[in-house]
Order: sequence, then structure tokens, then C-alpha cells
Amino acid sequence: MKRFLFISLFMILHIASVMAQDFHEISVRYSPMMLDMEWQGQMEGYGARTERYNGFAVGYKRGFELWEETNLYAVAGATIQWNSKKYDHIDIPTESGNQSILIDDRENFLNVVIPLSIMYHLCITEHVGLEPFAGVQGTWHAIAEDSYSNQYQEAYGKPNKFAFGCHAGLDITYDRFAIGGGYQMDFTKFDDNIVYYSKCSRWNIKLAFRF
Repeated sequence: MKRFLFISLFMILHIASVMAQDFHEISVRYSPMMLDMEWQGQMEGYGARTERYNGFAVGYKRGFELWEETNLYAVAGATIQWNSKKYDHIDIPTESGNQSILIDDRENFLNVVIPLSIMYHLCITEHVGLEPFAGVQGTWHAIAEDSYSNQYQEAYGKPNKFAFGCHAGLDITYDRFAIGGGYQMDFTKFDDNIVYYSKCSRWNIKLAFRF
């Protein structure tokens, strides 16, 4: 995963060194995270569940026009994302149905996402444009903790620190401003232990400024 990120960033920066146009963008985002969990091992057959975590993110990206006057761009950047959720109970599946256990817990996640995208700028008017984009991303799960994280990790092992996935979305630009949305999905499992495995996905809505 690290090798993929370094090689991809090097290739994009090398291409950019001979390109004529580029742009910088800073953004803020509302970015909830979904953790799709599937029971396995002795718990297999009890179905799946999705945990949703509210969150926000700040990001930077830079776009490089691949060929002059084609409006096709290679885009690289980085996003720092924070997600959190407070629990007052959890539901554990049993043979007789879900068993609710009262707890007082908060889960916190800090992720660093490195997206690599191809983007096309479609001019609608002199000031307005549409920008569909798609690509791949690497994610570093810098922090993944809760009140019981030490006990959990001793019993089941630590979650994976790195993940690989894909993303797609659409931005609407007006001069130097942009609003947009997108979806990210990880291919790599976040947790994979004797009780369950899980994968992450994220929606985001952003407001951005370009210069």
C-alpha cells in the first residue's frame, strides 16, 4: 500500500512538471462514515449490520491538466477526516434474538485519505462548470479507539492501519468556488477477527475554494 501511494504520487508529480495549467483547492466537508460489519466464526449466520459515524473533514488537492485545452485533469491531494459516535447500548445477536447491553462508550476515528483521480471539466457557461471525477485512494487509519479499545485489541487484535479503495463524485464550480459530493469505498477490510469483519465507506458534501 505504501509503495503504491509513493509510486502514484511520483507519477502524477512527474506528469505535472511538463503541464501548462493547474489549480489548488482547499475544502471543508461533511463526511459521515459507514462501517459495514459481517459476523463470522461462531457468530456466522447472524446477518450484517451497518454502524454510521458523523464526521467532518478538511482537504487539499491539486489538479494538473494532462493535455493542453482538453479539460482533462489528473488530481492528487490529501484529506484529514474525523468521525465519532456515542453508544448507550449495543445489540449482540443470539439464538433467541438480539441481546441489548447497556454501555457508556464513544468511538473515535481519525483517517488520512490520499485520493488519486481523473477529472473532466465541462464548461456550462463562462462562470459555471461541471466536474465528474473518479479514482482510487489509500487510507491511513491513524486513530481508531473507544473506551474498551485496549481490552478489545488484546482479545481480537488491532484493526488494519491501511486500506485501499475507489471513489467517484461530481463537483459544480462557479469561478473560484466549488460545491460537490462524492462516495468512497474501501476494498480492504478494516477489522478481520474471529468475531466479525468490516469495511469502511464514506459519503461527503464539500464547499471548496480554488486558487
